[in-house]
Amino acid sequence: RQMDPAAMRALVDALGSDPRAMAGALAQLLSDVPGRVTVEDVHRYQAGRVEASGYDVADAAVAGEAAKALTLTRHAFVTGVAPQLLVAALAMKFRAMAKASIGGNAAALKMAPWQIDRARRDLRGWSDHSLAGAFEAIATADEETKGASRDPQRAVEKAVITICRLRGR
Repeated sequence: RQMDPAAMRALVDALGSDPRAMAGALAQLLSDVPGRVTVEDVHRYQAGRVEASGYDVADAAVAGEAAKALTLTRHAFVTGVAPQLLVAALAMKFRAMAKASIGGNAAALKMAPWQIDRARRDLRGWSDHSLAGAFEAIATADEETKGASRDPQRAVEKAVITICRLRGR
C-alpha cells in the first residue's frame, strides 16, 4: 500500500509523536481506504485534529489571537498535554518578555541573543500594566491547575482568554 507524502505530513501534524495514536490511525486508514491513502482521507478521518504544544499556545496568546490560542489549547488537551505544561509555557514566555523589557545584553539577562530578539518582538502591544495582568492570570492558572480548581483545563482556558484580552491595553 502507498500513502501520499502530503497525507503522511497531515497525519504527523494531527497525531504528532504518539506512536499508539499513529499506529491506530494507520490501521484504520489502511483497512478503510482502498488504494493509495491521500491527504483528503487523513483529513476526513482525523477531522482537523492537530498536535499543539504549550509553546504554540503561548505564541498565539502573546499575539492576542484568542480564537487560535483557545483552539490550540483544546488540541493540546486532546493530544495529552497536561494543563500544568501549558501554564509553564505561558510563564516561560512572559518571564522572557519581562526580562527583555528591562534591557541589557544577553549575558546580563542570561538569555541567548535570539531569545532576547524574540522576546522584544513579542513585547509589541504589551504595556507594563498588561504584562502584570498576564502574570496574575498565569499565577491564578498555576494555582488552579495544581489542585485549587476542579477543572484545571478550564483554568488554563480562562488564563488564555484573559491574556489575549490584555494585549494592546
